[in-house]
Amino acid sequence: MTSISDDAAPLAILSNPDISILYIEDNSANLILVQKVIEKKTAFRFLSAADPVSGLELAISKQPDLILLDIFLPIMDGYEVMKRFRENELTANIPVIALSANVMQADIQRSIEAGFAAYVPKPINIASFLEQIARVLEHSLIERRTS
Repeated sequence: MTSISDDAAPLAILSNPDISILYIEDNSANLILVQKVIEKKTAFRFLSAADPVSGLELAISKQPDLILLDIFLPIMDGYEVMKRFRENELTANIPVIALSANVMQADIQRSIEAGFAAYVPKPINIASFLEQIARVLEHSLIERRTS
């Protein structure tokens, strides 16, 4: 069981204006929703790409602290994009959260095996979504400090 202070500590990261998040999503309604959530509930800088090719380019050029990645994208799916992130030394260590409408256990397991830091089902639950982001970022920052 976690205490309130344990839960509050990771959520404090949401107020850090030095953190940037990239969301790769081809559905404009989903993109706008997540952008509004990030802009209203966090201090993060928000970047977005509407297709995987621009998303890969943006991730390489901007080096965000976290990437939110839709699984079902045109040209290449999120698993292929994730593979390319891991193959590139500039993006290999950026944590990536999968977002998908598929909530079958096999889909979640596949995302874990592909190296995603977390799996967020759509439609998103805003509180849970923000908790996942905070936990992944907190874990990433701890890993950077210790390596």
